[in-house]
Amino acid sequence: MNKNILNIKKIIILSVPYKVSYEKELFKVDKDKRTGLLGQTDYLDKNIRIYRPKGENSNNESVFQTLLHEIIHGIIFHLNIEDHINEDMLETVVDNLATGLADTLIRNKIITL
Repeated sequence: MNKNILNIKKIIILSVPYKVSYEKELFKVDKDKRTGLLGQTDYLDKNIRIYRPKGENSNNESVFQTLLHEIIHGIIFHLNIEDHINEDMLETVVDNLATGLADTLIRNKIITL
């Protein structure tokens, strides 16, 4: 069961199905067309958008970490955990969890990219 995680088109987070799309242009990640976001989860439309440029500019580990980051946001949202975390700390907590989880899964060869 070594499905290529960087090609998934759908993921279910706590019984809620989300469509996963990969954008080649950074401004297409944010539904408001702002630049700078590598990933975004839209809880109303049930979409996760991830920036993944084509060719040699694509870094699979970065894309994987961004996908985990957005999945963690979804888990936190659906468990109402964000109501208990200081808003200023939320992004730091999510990013650190995604970094640690990605490193652990890759380093221990649980996921190969």
